[in-house]
Amino acid sequence: MIGNEKLLSKAAITSGSFAQRIGLETEDANRFIDYIVDASFLKNNARVERMRGSTKKLVRLGVGEEVLRPGNYGSSGDGFSDVSTSAVTLTSKAMKAVVPIADDALMDNIEGESFADHLMRVVANQIGNQLEYAYLMGQDTGALPKNHIWEMVEGWYPRAISEGHVIDAKTVFTDRDISAEKLSRTLKTLSSKYRGKRENLRFIMSDDLYQDYVDVLGSRTTPLGDDAITGDSLMSFGKVPISPCALVPTNLPVPVSGGGNTTLSSASVAGDTTIEVASATNVQQGDTLSIGEGATREIRKVASVVATDVTLDSALVFPHQSGDKVVECTLDGTFVMLCDTSNLVLGIQQDVTIETERRATEGVTYFVVTIRCDCALENPDAVVVLSNLKVK
Repeated sequence: MIGNEKLLSKAAITSGSFAQRIGLETEDANRFIDYIVDASFLKNNARVERMRGSTKKLVRLGVGEEVLRPGNYGSSGDGFSDVSTSAVTLTSKAMKAVVPIADDALMDNIEGESFADHLMRVVANQIGNQLEYAYLMGQDTGALPKNHIWEMVEGWYPRAISEGHVIDAKTVFTDRDISAEKLSRTLKTLSSKYRGKRENLRFIMSDDLYQDYVDVLGSRTTPLGDDAITGDSLMSFGKVPISPCALVPTNLPVPVSGGGNTTLSSASVAGDTTIEVASATNVQQGDTLSIGEGATREIRKVASVVATDVTLDSALVFPHQSGDKVVECTLDGTFVMLCDTSNLVLGIQQDVTIETERRATEGVTYFVVTIRCDCALENPDAVVVLSNLKVK
């Protein structure tokens, strides 16, 4: 039987003699997991849980605030603080990466034993980027067909929006730009019991929003303004590091004040290009509509309106029920999320498998990596989202 070391060598890949699936040894699997994490925003901003099986339970312990009591002699010791427990279970989902390697690349780039390591880093880098987005923004579509990995997991941002603390910048403040006032409000909204170690907290935001904040500080004629522009390290606010993330979207839907706001008056199915709404007041041609909520929410432009029938610019991908929300929106929203890095949990099972498929007519060998992953927000109460911000 061909060992993993030989399997990953260049000669083995080009020979086409090992089409069977081979599991990586634990050491190699852990190394591959490190490559995935190190290549993405996830490094130093989330907690990695290596899973030995398909599930892993994360148990969180808590005790009452008043643990110490007067130690009087002869006291019965009544009034002990109870220990509370809560658990989150990671359940891994299989995901597959397929990388075509052309014969020319194999013949012209002789790397010997380093080929395997180089290839694993390239594959891990792309896997890390995709997992980063899925962990941040993923929404499980349930029993519906899944075309993307972010439809397989429930990401940190959707969980935080539904179960954590949310500040709507559009309604709370006079503008939607990033500012120190807004970050301060976000920090104060997080319960003080979660602010003990501020170096472990993170303000997570998009790269563009981070640059807006750099510009805000850079406009000051102070050493802080100079450091914001020329500093080598990332900024912080209130001793909390700010972590820019390239994959935090800046085109999230934001409801339009006074715009169309209605519901579906009848169900629709995937493939429909016309929806029937309860009221078409303020719904006009060219408007952008958010249809539905959660994992199956879709964004479509209005092609035409006739009475309560709204024709869309493209077909729906998901089915929608009567009563689902239909709201006019703009696509310029983004957010800041504040939480402890240990609260953002990513689980990767230590069961990484590889296989190859040789296609001589194409002059390509397909290198296939199968991994199993999941993510969790361990404590939604310890997360604050500043939503509906806007990049300048």
